[in-house]
Amino acid sequence: MSTRHDTASHAGAWIRSLLITVLAPLALGGCVLSQTSAGSSVDGERVEKILPGTSTRAQVAALLGPPDEIIHSNLEHDPLFERAYVYHRPRTRTTAMFLVIFSTHRSDTKYDRVTVFFDQAGIVEHVGVRLAADDAEYGMPW
Repeated sequence: MSTRHDTASHAGAWIRSLLITVLAPLALGGCVLSQTSAGSSVDGERVEKILPGTSTRAQVAALLGPPDEIIHSNLEHDPLFERAYVYHRPRTRTTAMFLVIFSTHRSDTKYDRVTVFFDQAGIVEHVGVRLAADDAEYGMPW
């Protein structure tokens, strides 16, 4: 009878050791969801109010706020001419998984970018728009 008890005790200890070996790394691991964004928030409805041939530089600034970047002309006689305003906002969503001996992550970055071009008189010539920052997605990290 003592042999059966020793065998059962040994099997129980072996199962406990196996469970600890397998489950301990899982307990020490984890998952992370992260989101970052920067720059100016761009409102599509406000962008639609910018009318080529009509809107002025001041009206664009009133609608969208100060630009993230100003592109200056390289004109020989007016090198400080503000040729375009750029509004730029990236958004990155990251998913990560880490275990004691293994880790992986996935990042998806999309952008909102509005570029407003002006003529010599400061009137809007063209508006380039891409509003995709909200399309950034979380996903499986492999």
